[in-house]
Amino acid sequence: METLVTLHDVWRWVVLVTFVVAIVTSLNKWRKGAEWRAEDRRWPLWATIALDIQVFLGIVIWVGQARWTGDHPFFTTYLHPVIMLAALTLAHMTLSRSRTLRGPARHRAVGFGLLAALVIVVLGIPTYAWPT
Repeated sequence: METLVTLHDVWRWVVLVTFVVAIVTSLNKWRKGAEWRAEDRRWPLWATIALDIQVFLGIVIWVGQARWTGDHPFFTTYLHPVIMLAALTLAHMTLSRSRTLRGPARHRAVGFGLLAALVIVVLGIPTYAWPT
């Protein structure tokens, strides 16, 4: 189980990098008024998949270590999983909703939607998990 916790800790950086690249790319293309092309879906999709993997690892750890038993602080026992599931839901809703949009509006929706999901992720990280 310790290996999964370490993987969960390391994978957060993959999530951060993919989200930042997807957000910056989308907002930059929105600012330039660029039309949406098929390859514009890559980074947002990779960012969402990276978050899917991170949440899956977290669920496996949460179940495997029986984190709901109260041996852990309330934040990591209940709030952290709920907040991360909310961020994951928002990321998926963003990609789903963006499919109905065209042109620069699609870039804007993806950029701001993923930015909101990333903010929720950052707010949901326990303080002890922050690098010192």
